[in-house]
Amino acid sequence: MLKITGLSHVCVNVDDIEAALSYYSNLLGAVPFQILPHFRNKGFAKSAGFGEAWDQVDVSIAFMTLPENALTLELMEYHSPKGQVLDYDLGTTDQRRVGHIALKVSGIDAAFTHVRAQPDTRMISDAPDYRPTQISQTKPDDFHFFNPQAEANVESKLETAEIISGIRYFYFIDRYGIQWECEEGHHDIGTPTE
Repeated sequence: MLKITGLSHVCVNVDDIEAALSYYSNLLGAVPFQILPHFRNKGFAKSAGFGEAWDQVDVSIAFMTLPENALTLELMEYHSPKGQVLDYDLGTTDQRRVGHIALKVSGIDAAFTHVRAQPDTRMISDAPDYRPTQISQTKPDDFHFFNPQAEANVESKLETAEIISGIRYFYFIDRYGIQWECEEGHHDIGTPTE
């Protein structure tokens, strides 16, 4: 079994590292903190699956952090070998991809306005009335805790149902085809083992 101690980073392959740094700075407020320009490293390339062709790998790697949280973005521009540019979007229910990356935000309406105004960024829906939406009223019977003690705790179930019912969120797709979610109103419910 894996002993996971936390989230390391989210990697996005990009076509232009400098443009990507600027884009994520404007979109998410991410702050660049490290860059490895034209990184030609045998260990990196072999670990990335290039085997004996490791010396053909030329990649620029930049790291950005989202202030006041633990999310790190890793941006990678492969100068060589060049990868395919996939020119289609996967749908919300399509498999074999990461569904989305969720960000907790405060002031979700302002976040929506900001994201919608960013160039090369679009909402998950083109409907003119698409906006942050609140989850409909949720009842304790709508979900189950795996832990039998938590499932039997009526007060905890009511509190959790109230929290779920207060969540507002929206989805958007960035210029690199990554789907993101911004959500507000969800906070740690606590360990449902009490």
